[in-house]
Amino acid sequence: MSDYSYYQAGGSLSYEHSSYVKRQADEKLYQWLKEGNVCYVFNCRQMGKSSLRVQTMNRLGKEGIRCASIDMSIIDKHPNNFYKDIVNTLVDGFDLLNSPTWSVWYQQHQGEWRMQDLILFVEKVLMVAISQKTIIFIDEIDNLVNVKFKNDFFNFIRACNNKRADNPEYQRITFCLLGVVTPSDLTDRNGTPFNIGKSIELTGFKFEEARESLTKGLIHKVDNPEKLLKQVLHWTGGQPFLTQKLCNLLFENAKTRKPNIKYLVQEYIINDWEIQDNPEHLRTIKNRILDDNKTAYRLLKIYKKILEKGEIDADDNSEQMKLRLSGLVVKQQQTIRVYNPIYQEVFSKEWVNNKLRTELGFLSFLKSNCTKYTVLIPVAILLAIISATSLIISYIFIDSKAWNDSFNPSNLGVVIEFFRTCILLLIALIIIGNIFNKEAEDYINSIIFTDRRRLTLIIGTIILIIIAIQHFYIGPNELCKEHNFHNFSENIYFHECLLPYIWYLPCSIINYICIGIPLGSLYIHVAIEDCRELREKRIIHNNFFNKNKSEVTSIEQDLHKTQEQVRILYRHFYNQTKRHINVVAIMIFIVSIDVLFLSGTLSKSGYIWVRFFYIFWFVAPILITVYFAFSEYEKIIETTINFFSDYGIDETLIIETKYKSFNLLNEIITSNIFLRIIVVLLPILYYFFYNK
Repeated sequence: MSDYSYYQAGGSLSYEHSSYVKRQADEKLYQWLKEGNVCYVFNCRQMGKSSLRVQTMNRLGKEGIRCASIDMSIIDKHPNNFYKDIVNTLVDGFDLLNSPTWSVWYQQHQGEWRMQDLILFVEKVLMVAISQKTIIFIDEIDNLVNVKFKNDFFNFIRACNNKRADNPEYQRITFCLLGVVTPSDLTDRNGTPFNIGKSIELTGFKFEEARESLTKGLIHKVDNPEKLLKQVLHWTGGQPFLTQKLCNLLFENAKTRKPNIKYLVQEYIINDWEIQDNPEHLRTIKNRILDDNKTAYRLLKIYKKILEKGEIDADDNSEQMKLRLSGLVVKQQQTIRVYNPIYQEVFSKEWVNNKLRTELGFLSFLKSNCTKYTVLIPVAILLAIISATSLIISYIFIDSKAWNDSFNPSNLGVVIEFFRTCILLLIALIIIGNIFNKEAEDYINSIIFTDRRRLTLIIGTIILIIIAIQHFYIGPNELCKEHNFHNFSENIYFHECLLPYIWYLPCSIINYICIGIPLGSLYIHVAIEDCRELREKRIIHNNFFNKNKSEVTSIEQDLHKTQEQVRILYRHFYNQTKRHINVVAIMIFIVSIDVLFLSGTLSKSGYIWVRFFYIFWFVAPILITVYFAFSEYEKIIETTINFFSDYGIDETLIIETKYKSFNLLNEIITSNIFLRIIVVLLPILYYFFYNK
């Protein structure tokens, strides 16, 4: 092999390639597959997964174990061709084209193929034609994440693994999955992640692992290659692609036998990195983070926190897992940190701030305009002037006897509406600025919630149309009927009934835009995010027990840790649910205020649609979210109790009595003085206002 082909950055290394670095993962994967375990290697791109597969397949093949590989990136994802492509790939990989069993089976199976046909192929062809152990490697498994029928394929793998108990022949077949995913990305219809088999952790190169293979290419080029290799690994953190690339740069561009590694890194990797990133690596990381607008903002915020603190605690939530799968950060000893100094130089704080400011354009617009007091104050003053003008003209300057008799007795209409608006605005500020302050900031400062903003726009537009219909048709006609204006001229109808409503319209719209839309859009966002987080907590909790089903002894020895986890989840669900119940109390208060004020300032139809507005946009989503929270919490407690019961651990009674959901709800209500006052006063207020 020539010097110029010694190092290879990008692509799978061939089995004989001298620069291949053997890691702990090589031995683990080889041994576990040889023992018949299903294995999976899930990690970010360019970490050497495919090279590991090539090496392992050749090593196993030398021991008589038959291996074949399926590249999911080239398999047709159409349901009619998917399983046929897989079978044809296995036929080629295991060299079964001339097998009599294959010829007969193929003649009998024409047309569309389904999962059952794949199982039949394994039983009737593969097991019959091959008597040795058989391992199927499934590479680029992430290409199935968005495929609708992926569950069927993963159920096929589960089925082959589960059939070992009934059919010993299946013990000869096992699988190895490789890709840029997490087990939770491969969930089935019931939300169960792909958690069978053993996970192979693929780490960066360590000096002891890389010394023998990577110093060979430098021996004749530099002095003390081992010392330089340590410097290379410092800059790359052992990241396989970057390590190969930097070694190759060192070989090709070293001007002396004592080259400056820092200069090479700066000159050939960091400077103008988007131009000279070839083969592509850094751009792959950037695209992985920024391409999905739904997660880009959250990933950048987490990464920015890591840059500021140096590291953060790992809790394996979905955002952290996605950030790790980008390759930008790495988990080490329960903390997350930037993978290496090269990434920290390229994806710096300035880069993050620039992306938040420019690429996330909505954020740039808000940061530079809408969040500046110099803009907000004049806009607020202008809207207040328009709203006050609308009220004054409608209630005072329009000389409508019908309007004044119905909605402005003793000229109090303007005062009532003014104070009602102030109260509603104050409550909106309490909800946005106190109860949901963090969520409001995230929602305002990002563009990732496009679907939620679209939903808000649709609902907001519908309610604006209702407001217009109320002011231009329903309200005036009710006022006309109430004062028997049917036989009056159109001019009297216009002046007495329609004109006051027209002048009142700007005030209604401004109130709705300033109070209703911000609260509604924020609550849609908070409800979705909270439900997502609560479900995620439950899945993590379930995985905790699933992971330890085969390690019951360790659970028995560490019951305190298990109880502590349940206690932490109890407090989390308490805090999460309490916020929503607080909003329920506030909404009850708002409705009570409106029962008082609107009965004297709006028509019956206006009164009805405002109540509908509160129920439709606020109360219903709140109650749904609270119900969802308690449902998820019940599932957590049920999972915990079932686990203890199945293995005879005497903790079931403690969990049932101490952490049941009734205690959770009772604690929330008893600690909420405001809610108790509202619940007590509501019947009294309703009776008083109803009779009034």
